[in-house]
Amino acid sequence: MSDPNLQSSPSHTDVTVTSAGPLPVAADALAQGYEPERIGVRGYVVFVVCLIASAIVIYLLLWVTMRGFERVESRDQGLNSALQSSQPLVPPGPALQPSLAQGEIPRQPWQDMAAYRVHEEELLKTYAYDEKSGQSRIPIDRAMELLVQRGLPTTQPSMRLPQPATRQLNPESSGGR
Repeated sequence: MSDPNLQSSPSHTDVTVTSAGPLPVAADALAQGYEPERIGVRGYVVFVVCLIASAIVIYLLLWVTMRGFERVESRDQGLNSALQSSQPLVPPGPALQPSLAQGEIPRQPWQDMAAYRVHEEELLKTYAYDEKSGQSRIPIDRAMELLVQRGLPTTQPSMRLPQPATRQLNPESSGGR
């Protein structure tokens, strides 16, 4: 059971001297099947060469595969399925076009928007009174002059909101405890 190549170092019991050199392994661990063989420089070189060779082989296989896909695609002329037609698909109508003339005077949406803006500008520059709601409107320039003369409106003490009442806790309540 003991290997003649294994010698125990007299100075340290945890260091075992083998043919590969001194190892920090107990002799009984070696006897149970532990193989402390170190890989030399030759092992690393073989590993790197195999790694590079396998990378080259994988690259070449992928390149051949991609070339095959390109040939099949060019032969099929881009058809994804035998059921697919070779004519380009046209989306269903209606095709978006400018709107047709509306009413006696032909109008386009951009003309409607321009007319709307002119109408709104007129509302900002004119006086008006609504009898139903009792509201009146003055031109915005006049409203700004009045604001500068009179200042911002302030609330009257009677118009202020009441302060929220503080909650009084019931001393007899346990508060959920």
